[in-house]
Amino acid sequence: NLGTLTDLENTPLFSTAFDYTLAVIEKRVLNSLWPILEKFNEQGRKNREYCKVLDDFAFNIIQHRRREPLKNDIPTDILHLFMDARHDNGEELNDKELRDIILNLIIAGRDSTAN
Repeated sequence: NLGTLTDLENTPLFSTAFDYTLAVIEKRVLNSLWPILEKFNEQGRKNREYCKVLDDFAFNIIQHRRREPLKNDIPTDILHLFMDARHDNGEELNDKELRDIILNLIIAGRDSTAN
C-alpha cells in the first residue's frame, strides 16, 4: 500500500522519492557529467537519500514475502514467481534483482495509468 489514495493532503515519502528519482534519471540523459556532478551537488545528495527510501520500501516487501508462507506451495503473486525463478546457472535472484523488478513494475503501472 503506497498510501497515495488514503491521504490526499500529505504525499507519502515513497511517492515523493519515486517522482524525484525518475525526474533525476530523465535529466541524466541530457548530461554526461552527472556521475561527477551528483557527488557534490544538492540534487545528488537528495537523490541518494530518496534512493534509500525506494530501496527500503522494496527490501521490506521482499523480507515480508520471504517470511510469508506459500499456500499449498503455490505462488500467490508475481513477486513469488520471481522469487521462485532461477538464473540459467541455477542461482536464485538476489534481493537487488528483486528490488529492481519491484520498482520496474511500479514504474510500468505508473506510466500506464498516467498516460
